[in-house]
Amino acid sequence: MINNVHYYRTMRSLQKALEILESMAKLENQKVGVSELSRYLNLPKSTVYQILSTFRKFRFVEQDGENKKYRLGLRLLELGNVVQSQLDIRRIAFPYLKKLNRETNETAYLVVLAEKRIVYVDCVESTARLRVRPLFGERVPLHCTSLGKAIMAFLPEYEVERIIKEEGLTRFTSNTITDPGLLKKELELIRERGYAIDNMEHEEGIRCVGAPIRNSRGEVFAAISLSGPSQRLSFERIRKIAPLVIQAAREISAKMGYSG
Repeated sequence: MINNVHYYRTMRSLQKALEILESMAKLENQKVGVSELSRYLNLPKSTVYQILSTFRKFRFVEQDGENKKYRLGLRLLELGNVVQSQLDIRRIAFPYLKKLNRETNETAYLVVLAEKRIVYVDCVESTARLRVRPLFGERVPLHCTSLGKAIMAFLPEYEVERIIKEEGLTRFTSNTITDPGLLKKELELIRERGYAIDNMEHEEGIRCVGAPIRNSRGEVFAAISLSGPSQRLSFERIRKIAPLVIQAAREISAKMGYSG
């Protein structure tokens, strides 16, 4: 019973918060005050103020220094850009995933960077009897996959430090890199050769080769890879197919507006 009450209260609070955001978008005035939102939504002023204060902390709203009124914040624009990028990247990358799959008959993946992890957003599966499982929507740490390392290698150094500190370097297999110093050397190697290898670091018996994708600002925000059983993806074969992955990533980046 207690858990049900807590769940109801949490969901009700979330509903109120979302109603406030939607109301701020609908109201004609670009800036609104606590009293105005309170009347519009028939909510206590104290509730509106507490929610707005929390939104302000996370940059979902901003407060005017003079009249103390609120407007929607840049964080919403940032999140909107992420959603738009994900929609664009899937549409643009899918033909290249199919081409990579057709050329190698290995599973081709697309991921995007989401906060401090990668999220699998698309996949073209191998038709071989022995193949890796398709992944959709899964969130995985950066340090243990070719996709994550391909992105991590091109992030600012302070961002890499933050990810290591906050996420840690969890061991998934005996091959997972869990030493920060060794990981940084690996990232340096990735920058030199342009692709990353997952040598059974996330799942036993699975190897992958991945390359980074840049947006129009030159920022690495996504990656593609080919993945398969280690019996087929020897290091010799990885060296042969890595240029295919790199070229596909470059062409996708160009279509995302990157001109470098």
